[in-house]
Amino acid sequence: MKSYSIGTLRRYKKWLQTRRTMMQIQVLREIFQRFNIPDEIGEGNYQFVINKFIQAHPHWNIIHDIIENFIRAILLGRMLHAGLDPHFGIINRRVNFGFLLDFSLIFEPEVDFQTIKFFHSNSVKIEDNELSNENIKSIIDRFESRRQNISQLVETVIDEFFEIMKDLRK
Repeated sequence: MKSYSIGTLRRYKKWLQTRRTMMQIQVLREIFQRFNIPDEIGEGNYQFVINKFIQAHPHWNIIHDIIENFIRAILLGRMLHAGLDPHFGIINRRVNFGFLLDFSLIFEPEVDFQTIKFFHSNSVKIEDNELSNENIKSIIDRFESRRQNISQLVETVIDEFFEIMKDLRK
């Protein structure tokens, strides 16, 4: 098993964080269209905003987990198609699906966005921690309407990862 230099790990982490930040800014700009969201939002500020939504919606985790698994399915399929091992994590080392979890960090803001949009839709009815058929349809429809863009972004992220690996071999 190859060990990574500190510089390689730093570069990979910086790239992941930069990609995640770009996604966070895009999500905040979509949610708060009337506000000027700066390019330097910061993880803490993003989490502060998201935590306000989480506190306002006691069933947040139910919806968030469903959407997160939809996005992970796209990630997994694209990773396998690209010949990447989803278990060979760099940040999440020695963890099943570690590489998938690494890449999931980038796409978590998209999960947050779709979860927020779900709760801001007209008819949210969750009783006894169970979703109605209408709720399930709403989640799926929203996800499917963004699926192509998500898939294209996953491809871009995988291509960037390969570029980073090429640069490290030089």
